Amino acid sequence: MGFQQGLSGLNVSAKNLDVIGNNVANSNTVGFKSSRTEFADIFASTIVGVAGTQAGIGAYVSKVAQQFTQGNITSSANPLDIAINNNGFFRMESAAGATSYTRNGQFKLDKSGFIVDNGGNYLTGYGVTKSVDPLTGLAKDAADRGQPLRVRIDPGAQNAPQATGASVGGEPGVLLSLNLDARAVTPTAAFISTGSTGPVPGPAVLGKPIPDPSSYNSATSITTYDSEGGPHTLTTYYVKTATPNEWDVYMLADGTSMGNVKVLDPANAPQTQTTANAAMRVVFDNNGNLVGYRVPANAAAVAGNPSGVTNLVTAPPDIQLDLQGIAAEQTTINQIKGINTVVTTGANPTLTFPLSFKNSTQFGSNFGVGTARQDGFAPGQLAGFSVSPEGAVQVRYTNGQTKTSAFVRLANFANAQGLQPAGNNQWVQSYAAGDEVTGLPGDAGFGTLQSGAVEDSNVDLTAELVNMITAQRTYQANAQTVKTQDQILQTLVNLR
Repeated sequence: MGFQQGLSGLNVSAKNLDVIGNNVANSNTVGFKSSRTEFADIFASTIVGVAGTQAGIGAYVSKVAQQFTQGNITSSANPLDIAINNNGFFRMESAAGATSYTRNGQFKLDKSGFIVDNGGNYLTGYGVTKSVDPLTGLAKDAADRGQPLRVRIDPGAQNAPQATGASVGGEPGVLLSLNLDARAVTPTAAFISTGSTGPVPGPAVLGKPIPDPSSYNSATSITTYDSEGGPHTLTTYYVKTATPNEWDVYMLADGTSMGNVKVLDPANAPQTQTTANAAMRVVFDNNGNLVGYRVPANAAAVAGNPSGVTNLVTAPPDIQLDLQGIAAEQTTINQIKGINTVVTTGANPTLTFPLSFKNSTQFGSNFGVGTARQDGFAPGQLAGFSVSPEGAVQVRYTNGQTKTSAFVRLANFANAQGLQPAGNNQWVQSYAAGDEVTGLPGDAGFGTLQSGAVEDSNVDLTAELVNMITAQRTYQANAQTVKTQDQILQTLVNLR
């Protein structure tokens, strides 16, 4: 039996060297998982069992087992390089629809914008649906977890504009959190904003939409957007009134007169403030904290309210910009100045949104704007993309907006070592691996993703070189077994 034992030892040692050599060759292959050779002994047996003094007849390779331990994660400059941190496989689909799995996240965009690997296989994921966050009340993107789809980033996609005040949930419209100086003195000059009159009928008169700086205490501006994404500058002027802790707020849009900006009375929605006087008033308590609004705040009498100042309301009033009126006045100004330019707008004729002064204060310090925020935006072009740890493929646009185009879908198996290697950093499902389980990165049983990074091979090169030396010595020792058996047999043959 010595020859058979030695021969089996040579065979398994050679196989072990093959596995070690393959590991070493793939030490720089992204997503590669090393293997190890597992041996078992061979025993000759009879019907009645194995003799207590019988020696084994060698060894064989029982399995070449893949080791799915985590590889190091290395950063890269490609935002479509994606590394899986912990469990899971990228679920890939060939052009013919065959499914495979990989840990190699070196992805690219093909000519149609699909995310593919170097072999042309498509990365699969989930579509996007909307849900409302119960804590914030804001709408957010969520995976629909339906049928898998091929993840795509449209290279020619545009982000449609959104009018100010059109967002769902949260605080739509304009938010100005500022401090009005409690030490300020009420201006003596009247706040006046007049529009221009055209040449027909009568002489052309250039108005004075921009008020005298001595007629107000402070001012600030913010850009709002209409339904087509056109920008409109809303300027707010703050005038301290003779009533303690109350400030009048005047508003102008795009440098035109105040008549183009109206305020809807929250207590009587059809009523609008159309006079060229204060459109609204903000009210503070004795500690300088905002307590509400008065609309309208003009001194003129209104029906049922001789004082002209309504009761205090806490809800921010809606502001309405007359876009056609603004365009007409800008055209008139151009004509008076000799500029033959007609200003038009194709957007909705009015732009309506809430104007909130939440968290504003009246302290004895200089005027300052802490927050100036609005929810509208202009149209945008594709500027870049990335993948979140939870698998959201996020596309960035030139208007500063971010949109989720899909969610990366991960797969896992009860016995990952049962997957069948298919080459090109791919595995395919087998009976030994069990059924496919899919989910989002971060779900129970799945790792998270890191964009702009790759998972290195998990080969420990130092350990493999030591194993190679050991396998070499084992091969030499088995060869020596054959040689010794040959010498013994030669001795027997020479007996005469």
